[in-house]
Amino acid sequence: MSDYFKALGKIDLTQALEQFNPIIQDMLESEKDQFGLKGRLSANQELDFGEGKTRIGVKLEDWNHWRDDSYNQGWLKSFLEKLAPRTIGRIRVMRMRPRLCYSWHRDLTPRIHVPLVTHPDNFMVINSESKHLYRGSYWWTDTTKFHTAMNCSDKDRFHIVIEVSE
Repeated sequence: MSDYFKALGKIDLTQALEQFNPIIQDMLESEKDQFGLKGRLSANQELDFGEGKTRIGVKLEDWNHWRDDSYNQGWLKSFLEKLAPRTIGRIRVMRMRPRLCYSWHRDLTPRIHVPLVTHPDNFMVINSESKHLYRGSYWWTDTTKFHTAMNCSDKDRFHIVIEVSE
């Protein structure tokens, strides 16, 4: 078994898509690549939904403000309960456009990936190991190691990405 990727279980993809299709459609229409669901108060007391680079020095527990309480209901709420006793940090829906590759980087914490829309030619690479994270499952990924993701298809990829403690 891989030290970098672990399939943790199955999800009800129909329920997940029912909850997240409106966000995906909005992201497509507005050209957004990230949509933060769970944010934090910044040093100047403004809400930050983590859309962009990792915030160095921010504790997972600080990501405790929902963009809208409706996101912490239904499928997502029951899914997050499965992740206990892990501490949950920021939560984003991330869009990866076709024929794109992220930079080679490391994060401060591991991530849980929930593929909502993906294709067999979408990959995540951690160190030298490559994996297609398929729909219907959720994945723990050791993004504290050097990694990237690539979309080698001609369609957008959408994942829910959750910062977690080990």
